[in-house]
Amino acid sequence: MNLILAPLNNINIDVPKLISEFTTQEKELIDGFLKSRLLDYEENHLLNTKLLIDEESNQLVGFFSLSTTTVTLTSNYKRNHNVLRSGTFNQYPALNINYFAIDGSFQKSGIGRALMREVFEIAIHVSDNLVGFNVLTLTSLDSALGFYKKIGFEEINSNNIKNDHQMLLTVDEIKEILA
Repeated sequence: MNLILAPLNNINIDVPKLISEFTTQEKELIDGFLKSRLLDYEENHLLNTKLLIDEESNQLVGFFSLSTTTVTLTSNYKRNHNVLRSGTFNQYPALNINYFAIDGSFQKSGIGRALMREVFEIAIHVSDNLVGFNVLTLTSLDSALGFYKKIGFEEINSNNIKNDHQMLLTVDEIKEILA
């Protein structure tokens, strides 16, 4: 296997074919997005997506999509995670992982953890050099909650809504993970 990580808008192979063969256990939420809306979202600059491709088999192994957002942080979260508490901040700038998935045939192989490390490195580069933000956010599906917790994300709400787990990781915590 020879894996490459490439921006969706800079791939010289048949992207619709790559996407059509990608499957996860979340057919409606992940596969549906990938196959019906991803290219439109990219074209309209709503997301920036990176694809993890096995060059030997021309197979899509995984992908992630990022965008910016804002998040409201509780006083407890700010205190426990050393986030700026002075001033009048109610909303904090954040980098959001809109989508993150590994093809079902590659799950449980360490590829997800390695791909998340790439997300972390991009996040630190962006935070240190391009756009200020305090936290990396995502909304986890029930099936991925354990994975994100193992990596270090903290669930900030327990609203008991299926597939709606708001999770955060501060920039400083990401730096510690990468150290």
